[in-house]
Amino acid sequence: TFYIDSEGQEHIVMFAVENWWTADLGSFISQSPADFNVQCLENSMLAQIRFEDLQQLYLDIPKLERFFRIIIEKAFVSSQKRVIHNFSLPSKERYLKFREQYPQIEQRVPQYMIASYLGITKEFLSKIRNQLIMGK
Repeated sequence: TFYIDSEGQEHIVMFAVENWWTADLGSFISQSPADFNVQCLENSMLAQIRFEDLQQLYLDIPKLERFFRIIIEKAFVSSQKRVIHNFSLPSKERYLKFREQYPQIEQRVPQYMIASYLGITKEFLSKIRNQLIMGK
């Protein structure tokens, strides 16, 4: 999931790996144009539902509303932790947290996407990775 700023720069917000989901939830809830884009990098299963239909499902199946509430709560907590890490941790520590959260993803996505997610250049990411290899 990514955002494109006014200068055309892509900012990766999250990676949705196996058994995860992604959406522009703010756009969906407010029924306004999306701020975020979603790009599938691998074969994926997609689901689409209209806002009105989801509201009806919640009425028809109350446990489904609870299920989605729990998913959204977890996503919100994860998003808050990411914001805190981006404000408070040095780049190297953010990279280590990224590897902890997404252990298999480095072999699956281009380095520039990881750098974008971390808010650094791909050259600086390469420097961090080299430091870790050298044990610094």
